[in-house]
Amino acid sequence: AGLVLTGALIAVIGNAVQGKPAPMDQVWAKVRPRILPLLGLSLVTGLLVGGPIVAAIALAVVLALTAGNSTLALTIPLAIAIGVFAIYLYTRLSLAPAALVLEKVGVRESLRRSGVLVRGSWWRILGISVLAGIIGAVVSGIIAAPISIAAVLVAGGSDGTPFLIAQQVGAGLASVLVAPF
Repeated sequence: AGLVLTGALIAVIGNAVQGKPAPMDQVWAKVRPRILPLLGLSLVTGLLVGGPIVAAIALAVVLALTAGNSTLALTIPLAIAIGVFAIYLYTRLSLAPAALVLEKVGVRESLRRSGVLVRGSWWRILGISVLAGIIGAVVSGIIAAPISIAAVLVAGGSDGTPFLIAQQVGAGLASVLVAPF
């Protein structure tokens, strides 16, 4: 649902920038053929950004198991370098969904196009992404809080399965609504 909402928001904002109306049927007609490419793009960017992190964690675990704690001096700088690389790559690829939907290009071309669009504005894009993440976290909390409060009142406390289920439902709903923005 979040992926479809992301595509729809991109289409609506693209029309708004051009001063065109964005009726729902036109937005859906623009987004529907892009859903599978958006899914593919999501998987590829997840692998590109998350893959090095998973590899670094695996390497750190293997080194810790084989060589003991003496490898800590090696793994900490490696973890920092991988983290910085992941942030760089995430920012560089952050405009790929917009290129995929608005320019009607494939996954590979949208990744290349995102790199072109971010070039020269990397710090600005990173700052906007961080600020949007902070705002998103606050809004997610505002959306999820009433559900958690209702769960506490209904369940009679903040322990137990009903509360945990309600909390997860609230967090999931907030994530689906806020993450695309």
